[in-house]
Amino acid sequence: PEMLAGGTASHESCADGYDDIHTMRSIKRRHPLFELEEFMKASTFVFSFNGVVRVADLEARKKIVDNVNKLIAAKKRVVFVTNDSTLSRRSLWTRINEIGINMQEPMKSHFYKEIARSKSREVAEEMLKQNSVVTSAHTAVWYLKQRSVKNPFCVTFGTGIHEELREAGITTYYSTVDEKGKVKPEFLEPVSAENICNLIAKCPDVDAIVIGWHHQLSALTIAVAAQYIRWNKELGRVLPCVACSQDKTGVMGKVPTNFVKESFRGLKVGTVGNGGMADVICRTAGPGVEAIDCGKPSDIFATHMRWPLQEGGLGIDFEHAVYVGDSMDTDIVLANKTGMRSLLVLSGITHKDEYARKRQKDPSTSPTWVIDSFAHIHDDASMFDRFFSTLHSYVKSSSATSSYSGKTSQSADSSPKGHVTR
Repeated sequence: PEMLAGGTASHESCADGYDDIHTMRSIKRRHPLFELEEFMKASTFVFSFNGVVRVADLEARKKIVDNVNKLIAAKKRVVFVTNDSTLSRRSLWTRINEIGINMQEPMKSHFYKEIARSKSREVAEEMLKQNSVVTSAHTAVWYLKQRSVKNPFCVTFGTGIHEELREAGITTYYSTVDEKGKVKPEFLEPVSAENICNLIAKCPDVDAIVIGWHHQLSALTIAVAAQYIRWNKELGRVLPCVACSQDKTGVMGKVPTNFVKESFRGLKVGTVGNGGMADVICRTAGPGVEAIDCGKPSDIFATHMRWPLQEGGLGIDFEHAVYVGDSMDTDIVLANKTGMRSLLVLSGITHKDEYARKRQKDPSTSPTWVIDSFAHIHDDASMFDRFFSTLHSYVKSSSATSSYSGKTSQSADSSPKGHVTR
């Protein structure tokens, strides 16, 4: 904070969570300041919806929406993605429009005008939706369709997976929730051999297990899913176990400002993620059972993004796309895996101290650019840019002697790649 205000700062205060001044010099060297002109050269922008566009700060959200709409007005293709399997493409599309994203603007293009003229406006709008949104529920069902699955058992919550199954023409399925997305009472009963057998007897011939993000996952549900896998394995059959994502944790919100324990206020409220649930089911099913990941940053999700539009994919040209995300473990890894440039925003799950730690340990989580929020994309300089600009000036004026160790260290530029000089 002292550096941002233009004053002097001790080494400890300017580090603000980083290991030392050389760590910060390395970050500055490898991550140039955000360049709007370079950013705008892309033709496609992929946004992680939660944490980037949908943020808790309503004032910031309005600016973010305005900035996304500027991209759309500039004739850029905008795509929204999420690992939240409770959402179908239809429900994500509804949320995008509800917060003010102007998805009617692309309808003015010659491509969609021609479809509306030759077929109907409804057909054109449906095509625009399919080309602009993707959820992990959709990708999982897309994968099931490739494997000719016809009767899956769905460990799920909400209606996202159900809607995508019906959209794909898979109308026969057994699920832990009803068609309104509410958990069936029989799956909340205590675990017993009788209850497990009774539930499996209702649909003994499932040909896959689909695991979504379940908000009321019970021990009985875990046991039923695992038993399907185990019994088929014992009979020499492999039952595919598909996870909508491998996220180990999920974030439900923040601790209220009036919480009884003051030091907890404002902290993130986490929960078990989709991947954590899949791990429990696979471990219960026995050794060697692994879930097939269909969410970010899996190869299946990447393939789905690249797959041709006419074959149910998104047809994204990675070379000319930028991925905007808030998670280093999913969004940035996916961008680096596919060759997309990436912009990490610190308005969601990642904070700058976490960013510094992770990018040193695992280069695959290192983004092209970093800013504090997409709300500031058109500002003269984001807060994070100002941080690094001041940091760069500070480092430049520092002597080669480290205040951390009291010893002369070699220049950061001469450090071995992937290492930080102390």
